[in-house]
Amino acid sequence: MTKEALKLAKKISIMIWRTYDDTYGYASKKITACEAEGTDDPESMLFFWQQFDVLNQNEFELLLFNEPESPAKKEVNDWIENYKLEVEKVMYER
Repeated sequence: MTKEALKLAKKISIMIWRTYDDTYGYASKKITACEAEGTDDPESMLFFWQQFDVLNQNEFELLLFNEPESPAKKEVNDWIENYKLEVEKVMYER
């Protein structure tokens, strides 16, 4: 993944965590982890995506949908679609 795509995924992840109550510092810890995650390693996309449950993954996709069109947006969207196909394939192989 390109650095621009990973920056977009990082931005969306932080946007989601900022909607959470931070009474006990949980959201702050997640935001700090997102900010620390690099944008040079394509594997970072797994971190940005897999930290969320299904409902927040849906929120991630909605926020991505609302982003202006760009190559980075397309790349993140394509990654998500491929990830879902791979998960589905594994589920059917069981």
